[in-house]
Amino acid sequence: MKWNEITIGGNITIQSTGTAQWQMCAPEAGTAAAVNITGDIIQSGGEFTATGTDNASTAITINHHGNIGITGGDFSISRGSQGGSGTTEWNIYGNASLANATTRNSNTEGAKFVFSNDAGIQTLSISGTTFGSGGFPVEVDSAVILDIGTSVLQGDGYFHLKSGATLVTAHADGVDGSVATTGVKRFEEGSSFVFNGSAAQVAGSLLPGIVDNLTIDNPGGVTLADPLTVNGTLELVNGALSSGGNVLSYGPEASLKYSSKTQQTTTDDEFPSTGGPANLIIANQKYVTLHASRTIRYLDIQRKLDLGPNTITADSVSDAAYNAYVITADGGTLRNPSVGESQAFFPVGTTIYAPVWITNSGAADAINVGVVKDTMAASDGNSVLLKWNIGEDIQGGGNHTIQFGWMTAAEGSGFRADRENMARIFNLTDTAEAGTGDYAMQFTKTPYTLSRGGITDLGPFGIGVFEKLTGVFENPGVVPKGYLLYQNYPNPFYGSTMFRFEIPEKSFVHLKVYNLLGEEIVDVAGKEFNPGSHSVTFDASGLSGGIYFYAINVNDFAQTRKMIVMK
Repeated sequence: MKWNEITIGGNITIQSTGTAQWQMCAPEAGTAAAVNITGDIIQSGGEFTATGTDNASTAITINHHGNIGITGGDFSISRGSQGGSGTTEWNIYGNASLANATTRNSNTEGAKFVFSNDAGIQTLSISGTTFGSGGFPVEVDSAVILDIGTSVLQGDGYFHLKSGATLVTAHADGVDGSVATTGVKRFEEGSSFVFNGSAAQVAGSLLPGIVDNLTIDNPGGVTLADPLTVNGTLELVNGALSSGGNVLSYGPEASLKYSSKTQQTTTDDEFPSTGGPANLIIANQKYVTLHASRTIRYLDIQRKLDLGPNTITADSVSDAAYNAYVITADGGTLRNPSVGESQAFFPVGTTIYAPVWITNSGAADAINVGVVKDTMAASDGNSVLLKWNIGEDIQGGGNHTIQFGWMTAAEGSGFRADRENMARIFNLTDTAEAGTGDYAMQFTKTPYTLSRGGITDLGPFGIGVFEKLTGVFENPGVVPKGYLLYQNYPNPFYGSTMFRFEIPEKSFVHLKVYNLLGEEIVDVAGKEFNPGSHSVTFDASGLSGGIYFYAINVNDFAQTRKMIVMK
């Protein structure tokens, strides 16, 4: 056709070309030709190609903004050699589909299809296709996302995924299964990959050792075939990433993101204890559960992260909200490694958002914060029904201003009726009012906040009006009707806690503490008690932080409860 500098505004439909070929361009040696196509190419038969010229040093450019839909015939980029020094570049901005067709390339050194649309996802679908010599050469330009699905690119054509480009594959054999050409294959470092099959996938050995982003969106999971470094973001949308015994590492600015619509739990595979990501992004629509304590640089908390009994250490944390915070209900803590004069934010909560802000005008120190339900507080009482556990690495030397936040649902009804008079900060270790100077209160919007400075001793804190606790409680004058072991208080706790129990008759009481292996640590009672209510203090300063159990055994009665030791 010898087209040059023309625009085809509609579709090109090829049904038959007889014994001939439809060749769009045939420039003279040393010259160029360019064609713009805004519509689709629809081929069911015949032979169609960009060029058939053997003229040397020719440069042909096809800018195609429509789709390619081939259901038969021969569809090829170049049927001429262009003298071995010419080029044909077919820039595709739409999608391409080849079914029951033939494709080939006579200019293996200089002709290629270039997927070029950086504004959305492009697709390449191949089925029942015969690959002649030169195959179907493909280049994926930077910033382009090419979804090849379960298709297999075969033949001996060229494939090049440029840095900044993304390949999406659903093939069971991953990249190896999708790009099965015997020609030159080039996957640049800095390219990205998405695995979105419906059954388990292997990433494949063609996956480069260093990638920008890696996305797992496969309920069956994906297994690495070789060691991998992620410099951008590893995102788990659906399913898990298994290391397959290979080392997964992260670049110095890399992120790990959880974004499923269902609950997710972290694992050692994608979140290792060493060499892990600098940043953690929680975007899961339900919540993410942390499987073990980890250290990161930045926590982006877009939804809920449940720590269980673990600790997450972060230099800084994003803004949070009533539906986006760190759950510490099972004794976990959010830790900042250095809290000084700049305010540190701890977006913690139980089932209810209960954030904390801390500044420290004393010696900077690591501070960890958690909040749990106050099991000793009454729903109609004069306090917030929460207990904040705040600890530091080096006891003393700090001078803290602490601001506590809470939601309406966390308030006792007595407290709610008179917030301004009831709102006080107490250290529950000795039930003494904490800090010095005036309180700063904000009760116009949630979270309500209360802050005070001059707090030097950290520990368990409560908001409200509290009665002074005694170290030991015994009331043998009131005879209980049965046996009962109460939940220890405080819990979780630092240092020491109090066990309370009731017995209806004079009895020898065993009250033993056990670790998670069921090994006995100590019997804190081990003597005879008169009928009544009794309390004993347990000093856990010699124990490691974690979950423990305590059990009472008296006569035929036995009861076990769980407690959490904080460090």
